[in-house]
Parts: sequence; C-alpha cells; structure tokens
Amino acid sequence: MIKIKNIFLPEKINSYYIFSEHILVFELGYTILRATLIKAHRNKRSIKKFVEEQYIHNEPLTLVQAIKNCVNQLGNYTNVYIALPSHYATFKELTVPFTNWEKIKLILPFEVESLLPWPLHDALIDAVINATDQENNKSEIFVMALQKSVFKNSINPFIEAGITPSKVTLGIIELYGLIQDIPSYKQDFNNQSVSVLIDLDNNATKIVITINGKIKTIRILQQGIDPELMRLDLGVRKD
Repeated sequence: MIKIKNIFLPEKINSYYIFSEHILVFELGYTILRATLIKAHRNKRSIKKFVEEQYIHNEPLTLVQAIKNCVNQLGNYTNVYIALPSHYATFKELTVPFTNWEKIKLILPFEVESLLPWPLHDALIDAVINATDQENNKSEIFVMALQKSVFKNSINPFIEAGITPSKVTLGIIELYGLIQDIPSYKQDFNNQSVSVLIDLDNNATKIVITINGKIKTIRILQQGIDPELMRLDLGVRKD
C-alpha cells in the first residue's frame, strides 16, 4: 500500500527524518544475532528495544528462527538494516588518477582486481574518497570488497524469515559513520592526527586506524572477549 505522505514529501532529507521511522537493525555475529529497534524522528534517534538470540554457526535454519524470534519480540518496524561481520570483507587504501566519483567507479574494479582473494566477477565493491588532489587530478580512496556468494549466504536466512532489508552494511563501517554523525565526537575525532576505533565482540576485535578523521586501514583479529568476562557481578561484595 502506498502511504499518502510519501507522494508529496520524502521520508527524510539527508539525516533529518520528516516522519517518524522505526528502524530494525540486525547485527550478525558468529553465533549471536543482535537486534535493535530504533526510533528516528527529525534529528533524534532513540533506542526502544534490544534483544539477542543465539544460533548455530553454519546452520541457516537456526538463524532463520533467531530472526523470527527477534521480530516477534521487537514488534512493528518500517525499515530493516543488516550489519554483516566486518571480517567478511577485504579493505584497501588506493590512490587513483581521478577526482570525479563517476570516473572512479568506472575504473575501480580494474584497480582492485589484483588485490582480491577471489575472482572479480564474484566481488561486490564500494569505496569512500578520503582526499582529493585537484591540481594533480588524483584521489586517495578506501576500498571495501565483499564476495557475492558470502553476501548471498548471509542475506538468504533473512529473506527466508520474511525480512527484506533496505540497507546492508558492515558493522565496523557503521561504527565509523556513527562517530561522524555525532557533532561533538566528529570535531574531536577529525582534529586528531591519528585515532583508533576498537570494536570488541565475543569472537573478534575490529580496529580502525584513521588520520585526520579519514580511514587509513582496518584490521580484524579473530580473538574477542571471553563471554564469561561480560557477566561480572557489579553488586556490593559481602566479605
């Protein structure tokens, strides 16, 4: 059904939501699915609910059930975002002989082909421009590549659960975007010559190194936090 409000007005302008939206965000972990319901209205974002469901790695049917359990607990939503594990992707900084984004997109597959651990035809590629040099007609870009088969296998359980995502991204990229969206953090972050973002999970540690707020490199360590350390007793001790 077409919503009357969307015939005349867009739902949002840049990051400003004209109408309230309830965004369901899934973060796909190794054996844990996290789901957060976020209300977005105007420039404000508020977390309404958060749930976790365990599933068995490499058993899609258990993930499908985990997705359904999350949806049942969180209720109605208007959009779905999915954040895939960052270690699924390959990252690389490159210098290319163009400053125009449309031209960069045309040559990007050929620039990264030799760097990929899989065939070019099986790659999903995107990039952000870190810096441009108009005088020498070149740009520094940060490239992200994901294998199509991995993407398909990751998204299929959501489709089987009746979920059609409006956005699929990588967790570590969203963390970087969050910093850039908070004015006070962004100013401090971009004024630092070198900054490090660290995202700790049960199974992995993601590290982003930036210079003057621009991504220079991303590293994924296959070692996370012991889940038992996350269950600290913060009550008053009675010795």
